Amino acid sequence: MIKLSKERQVSLISYQIYNLWKIWTQTSLIHYYYIMIFQEISHCFNRAIKFSFAIKKFIFMCPVLLICWLIALFFRAIFLSVNSWAGIGMIFMPIFICNGILLSSGILLIRIYYHDVKGVSFNIFKLFKNSLTVIFSASQLSMPFVFVFLFTWIAIGVFYLIKSIGVIGESISVILIFCPFVLIFISLVLSICSFLILFFATPHIALKNLTNKNCVNFNLLKKITENLYKNIFLNMILLFISLIPLAFCILFLVLSIFITFTNYTSLNSPIASTMKWFFIMIPSTFIITPFIIFFFNFACESYYILNKKNREGAYCEVNMV
Repeated sequence: MIKLSKERQVSLISYQIYNLWKIWTQTSLIHYYYIMIFQEISHCFNRAIKFSFAIKKFIFMCPVLLICWLIALFFRAIFLSVNSWAGIGMIFMPIFICNGILLSSGILLIRIYYHDVKGVSFNIFKLFKNSLTVIFSASQLSMPFVFVFLFTWIAIGVFYLIKSIGVIGESISVILIFCPFVLIFISLVLSICSFLILFFATPHIALKNLTNKNCVNFNLLKKITENLYKNIFLNMILLFISLIPLAFCILFLVLSIFITFTNYTSLNSPIASTMKWFFIMIPSTFIITPFIIFFFNFACESYYILNKKNREGAYCEVNMV
């Protein structure tokens, strides 16, 4: 057994103590870092809720949501009277159209929220007029999703056409069933991506004052994707937090509608069903509007949190107030 000198033993003990101190310091800094993130997210969450019940936002957003409801009802009415292939299109098309409308309206909501947080007085009509160029150009972001979906929908139609060729078509459809599966999966991914743009792209467009020339380009989507990849976990956490109030609201609305339709109404014809949804959508819109406003408010807060963190390489306090 090798015996070490006292000086060597003291040196090793000192080195071990130093390593333990270094690990403890790094752990403490990490804990402090996440505590600061939690505190800032809590502050942003409370502030986003506080400004979600402003009358001017409510008056602006209610008609927008009513239009989205009418579009969804229009496609639903068609869905009830068409074949299964056309029904697939009636399911996905209102998603992309409504996302484009919400993207455009979300730009104005975020700009209003920005002025509210700053405490700057503004004229909402003048703000809307100054935002028209950006709003119309940003609405084009939903067009690629629509075109790609139309392509996949037509491709699905080809396989439905093959299936309709008598007994041979049925046999071939069993072998080729993976193709419609993949195409429908792509349509679902497109729907999710178009929704993610509402959260990640809307504040970027609204607060960067982009014009029609440079708003819709690949550099915008590239920059948003790069910011997403820099901290995927924090991005997903912020997105999840923004959806919590909306998810609870939708859950209670669905339960209320289900109980009402089950115990109160008895007519089940396509026209009666569409009319029932039409009259249900009016109070539902009033209920869900503040939660949609909160979603965009918190998207703005998340944009500042992530922007600060990505730019400085460490967490910093959001400079909005």
